[in-house]
Amino acid sequence: MSSILAGPLTDHCFTSVAHSGTAKGKSITIAGVPTYLSAPQAFAASGVETVILYFSDVFGPFYINAQLVQDYYASQAGFTVVGIDYFFGDPVHLHLDKPGFDRSTWRTKSVEQARASVPKWVDGVKEMFGTILFMDQGFCFGAPYVFQVAVTNMLSCAAVAHPTSLTEELLRASKGRSRNILFNNSIDQAMQSVPLLFSCAGIDTSSSPLKRTSLMQSHRNGVYASLEVG
Repeated sequence: MSSILAGPLTDHCFTSVAHSGTAKGKSITIAGVPTYLSAPQAFAASGVETVILYFSDVFGPFYINAQLVQDYYASQAGFTVVGIDYFFGDPVHLHLDKPGFDRSTWRTKSVEQARASVPKWVDGVKEMFGTILFMDQGFCFGAPYVFQVAVTNMLSCAAVAHPTSLTEELLRASKGRSRNILFNNSIDQAMQSVPLLFSCAGIDTSSSPLKRTSLMQSHRNGVYASLEVG
């Protein structure tokens, strides 16, 4: 049995403070899935077009906080960002004030939608952008899908923040795959583990310090980094 490295969604995962700002991206559809697209004015300093696959938390890629983050990656780092809406216009904040809202039912439906839509969406992203550098980032609910993409050969690196629903089996599968790397301003392939960045809270009921220690130990031979924030 695969050990649990990060547990299911907790109450904190459904709490947010909406920021203020004006979104710069636009809504498109990739493989039949609603997607937030934020494009840079100029490419990253490397001169190579790079695309970030953005896997949002339960509030979705069209939530203002998520839009501003994606826009920041585009405007400040020069990355093209595509954020999948595996909630199909039904993010959790539309329901939080409704009496009798069944969070568990909503989660089950959303997980099923994500499982069905992520593979075809990723294929659509690859078809749309071709052979370039891809990275992905997952927040909370979106973390498992980062590692589903990492088992392919398309990623140069990956990151998760406050991950949930992670197993050792899922992380192990992402190691040792061929991946695109940037070398002398050209894209080559190499058999290497995908570098992973974990951003974890100091106090996190879904991922205890013991679980995080287990995660780091099980990946100590890879190219991994862990950032703990309070």
